[in-house]
Amino acid sequence: MESDKIAALQDYIAPELEAQACLQIYFKKELLVLKLEENEVGKTKEVNGIKVWMHVMWAKEVMRLAKAAKVEKDIGLVWIVHKRLPKVIHSLMKNKYKDFKELMKEVKGLDVDEIKWEKEDADEQKKDDEEREK
Repeated sequence: MESDKIAALQDYIAPELEAQACLQIYFKKELLVLKLEENEVGKTKEVNGIKVWMHVMWAKEVMRLAKAAKVEKDIGLVWIVHKRLPKVIHSLMKNKYKDFKELMKEVKGLDVDEIKWEKEDADEQKKDDEEREK
């Protein structure tokens, strides 16, 4: 009698747990493919009538996906996401983070003027490299 109740409960819970696991995998994949592009660095986008820096929007989305995937403290994923940042952003940050909250706090707190200066330097270096190749 008790085993019938347990079996019925498992039949009820198992599909829900599987669905949650699938959603977590989906959000983890989305997290890994989400990328802040070099050409987005130092730019803003209007959201609900407010201009928001692209790196801040990216950081908020990363945090949302990390929470949805339940990987906020997965240091391996933190490292992968950090490594994929554009060089301009990456160069302004420290190298190690214990979780997504710490990484995203630093990304959102970056000085916009420093980002612009780094981007100008990177663009100038790229232009010089292209001229040398000609």
